[in-house]
Amino acid sequence: MNEGTDVAKSAADVVLMRPSLAGILTIIDISKKSVNRIKFNFGWSFVYNLFAILLGAGAFVNIRIPPQFAGL
Repeated sequence: MNEGTDVAKSAADVVLMRPSLAGILTIIDISKKSVNRIKFNFGWSFVYNLFAILLGAGAFVNIRIPPQFAGL
């Protein structure tokens, strides 16, 4: 009898467990926060890796790090 509902639940990205539709707003809010965190992490890692690659290549002539710290 409930084959259609089972198929819909398995195909859905999100299933509300309560009859209230307020959960949709919560899901949208969590999704926006997750996307913003991903964007922040991507930007931070780009800047960090750019600086680290330039430092490792010796682009900063006056700034030197001892070889034992190269693996940190």
